[in-house]
Amino acid sequence: MMRVLGYRNIKTKKGNELTLVTVVSDLSERDIAMGAVGQKAEDMFLPEEKFNSLKPEHVGKEFIPSYEISGGKAYLKDFAIK
Repeated sequence: MMRVLGYRNIKTKKGNELTLVTVVSDLSERDIAMGAVGQKAEDMFLPEEKFNSLKPEHVGKEFIPSYEISGGKAYLKDFAIK
C-alpha cells in the first residue's frame, strides 16, 4: 500500500505546471531478501491535468495509482486517494 508522504506544485522551465507527489510504501519481499530494511519512498509526477489536485488533508492517506502502458513503459494516468 502506498501513502502520500508529501507533494509540491512546480513550474518547469517551459512554463508547465506539474505536481510531484512523494509516496511511501512497504518494501517488496525481494528488497527484504536483498537486505533492505524499512520502507521505500518514491517521487511521481501527476498527469498535467491533475495539477493542484492534491490538498494538505491527503497527506498520510492511501494513494492508489492507475497506470497506462505505452511503448513498453508505464505512465501514471490517474490516481485515487482513500
